[in-house]
This record gives sequence, structure tokens and C-alpha cells, in this order.
Amino acid sequence: MNWLGLTATAFIVALVGAVVGGVGYGIALMHGWDVPFVVGLAMGGGAMLASPDKSGLRGLLIASCAIWIAAIVQSRVGPYVGAGLAGFHTTLTPRRLASFSACGVFAFLLAKASARKNAPTRAAGS
Repeated sequence: MNWLGLTATAFIVALVGAVVGGVGYGIALMHGWDVPFVVGLAMGGGAMLASPDKSGLRGLLIASCAIWIAAIVQSRVGPYVGAGLAGFHTTLTPRRLASFSACGVFAFLLAKASARKNAPTRAAGS
């Protein structure tokens, strides 16, 4: 029984997407671009490409992880290093909150879907 809707392949590809998105966001921060949604796009897109079915629970898991990974990256690189991960909330302006929300929304919408045509929808507990 797979409650999270993640196959091993989808999990590994989502992790690769997390690394690619995290590195991309880190590089963007070093150049002054605050684009945390890159992590959501990379991680959600990876999960979508490797998933054999649709799963809303998988979308929620990937969205949550994408936001955390973006927060960890911003606490290690760029202008927000001083705040650290514990002070992440102090860095959230309305614009940055919108960017991090977009990270979660993009990750959710991509990860809950499947790139396969006519992919079945996974029911909870199946």
C-alpha cells in the first residue's frame, strides 16, 4: 500500500528536481533574483514526468518539500543568510510570501498530475 502516491522512480526524479531547483534558486539568489518558485517547478515537474498516475496526496507532499527546500536554500545563500532557517518568517514580505506560495502552488499542480496520457487517478490507500 502506497499512501503517498509516490513510486520509487517518481521519488528519485523528484529528488533530482529538488537538487536542480535548489541549485538554480541558489545561483539566482547570488545574482539578486529571488525566485523560489524555481524549486517548485523543478521538483513538481520531475514528479509529474515520472509518475504513472495522478495523486493529490503526492502533490501535497511535493509542494511541502519544495517550500522547505526553497527556505533552506535561502537560509544558506544570498542576502537572507543572516536570518537562518529559524528566522525565515522574518524575511517574508508580501512579495516574497507570494513567491513562496507560488512555489507550493506550482509544485502541487505539477506533482499531482502525470505526463502519461489517460493516467488513472490514485485513490487514497490504493
